Parts: sequence; C-alpha cells; structure tokens
Amino acid sequence: MSMTMRRTLLRSTIVAAATTLAAAINTLPA
Repeated sequence: MSMTMRRTLLRSTIVAAATTLAAAINTLPA
C-alpha cells in the first residue's frame, strides 16, 4: 500500500513537472 501510494505520488509529481516544463517551453518565443 505504502509502496503504491509513493509510486503514484512520484508519478504525479513527474507529470506535473513535465507539464510545467512543456508550458514554459511553449510560452518562450520561438
């Protein structure tokens, strides 16, 4: 249970970071 919860939390954090990074890149002028 703890392992699954930790893994899910880690994945959520990675997804959030990736989304933020992608948004920042898209915001930058080409």
